[in-house]
Amino acid sequence: MKKKYSLNKLFNILKIQPKNIKIYYQALTHKTYVNENKHLESYEKLEFIGDSILQMYSSLYIYKKFKNENEGVMSILRANNVSSNSLAQIIKENKINEFLICSNNVDELKNNNKICSDMFESLLAAIYIDLGPKEAEKFLNKFLFKKITQTAKNKNNLKDPKTQLQELLQPIIKNPIQYICVQKNDLWNCKAVCLNNTYGVGKGKTKKDAEINASKNALKTFKIK
Repeated sequence: MKKKYSLNKLFNILKIQPKNIKIYYQALTHKTYVNENKHLESYEKLEFIGDSILQMYSSLYIYKKFKNENEGVMSILRANNVSSNSLAQIIKENKINEFLICSNNVDELKNNNKICSDMFESLLAAIYIDLGPKEAEKFLNKFLFKKITQTAKNKNNLKDPKTQLQELLQPIIKNPIQYICVQKNDLWNCKAVCLNNTYGVGKGKTKKDAEINASKNALKTFKIK
């Protein structure tokens, strides 16, 4: 069994002063570690709560910041920035994934995008429960909201990646892009396909996320982001 390590470095990264440290250990604990230590609890319940908090606060931020935009643009901004890939990137860039508590033989999970995305949401929930909504909003301001504002500066980012891909290929291929999605466990796998050619693949916690990620990866193939 692993010895509990100090989370002071993590708290410095998050810029918080916790009251209940136990909840942060839970927010970082993967189910593989719980399988070996039955008395512990994984981050899954916190991730469930964090997902709802994230949707609410990100929607409110976009509504207030971009009140002159229509609902479609707001939805695209949220989808592009609150996707599994986007949240995972934030976790990895700040080396928060290094604090994941998992079984010794599965350390590669620390670089798994879905797990990193789950960590973002579980930590958000832990901060909300431990320190309240103001600190949760500060966390989002620091790590996510600035990114949303930067994304909005590029007008191409306000187009749904699926629309961008269709517009890109329309002059060449008259047929519409189809998205073939399959759910495996709690993750969706998707292919962007046209005339038996696969242009991009993607994964996501929802079917919509998987389709968006597939189209984003297809655009990267054409050197468009």
